[in-house]
Amino acid sequence: AIPDLKGSDIRNVGVVLFQALDMIDVFGPLDPLQLVSLSVQQLNLHLIAETLDPVSTAPVAMNKFNSSFWPTIPPTNTFADDLDLDLLIVPGGPGARNPNLGAVTDYIAKMTPKVKILMTICTGSGIAARAGVLDGHLATTNKNAWATMKAMGPKVNWVSPARFVIDGKIWSSSGVSLVFSRLSKVCC
Repeated sequence: AIPDLKGSDIRNVGVVLFQALDMIDVFGPLDPLQLVSLSVQQLNLHLIAETLDPVSTAPVAMNKFNSSFWPTIPPTNTFADDLDLDLLIVPGGPGARNPNLGAVTDYIAKMTPKVKILMTICTGSGIAARAGVLDGHLATTNKNAWATMKAMGPKVNWVSPARFVIDGKIWSSSGVSLVFSRLSKVCC
């Protein structure tokens, strides 16, 4: 079931930030939404993390070349803020495998009943699965991380060949660009 939403129903967009997220999973979805905010309707963006400290994209482990090419993202809000969100985006990335995401999963569990759409990008579905909000829902994830993400949500009805899945207000994609083909039909 696809929610009966109009573009005007989506005004307040939040993105969950955590260390070692994939930048394209954040900025890939935000780019077309920014265009919507300039030419179609007002949108408000909230970049949400545990604290207001900049969130690094640096991986927790895998840095075999000792690189320092890790941009940071400054949050606009924290998990403690009382936000009225319509859309909550959960990106993926290497950080999705971090076992210490309790504050992130607690926030997702708290906000999912309040939002109109919970959207997971790539391995962000594994984080949402750990939050328990995908239990009993159809969902998909990145195929290269399939076994790992599936283990994070044994009560999720995982759909393996899908590029994206919409199950009510739970929207998941195996990659960043796929789910936005559907969202553009709602917002634009």
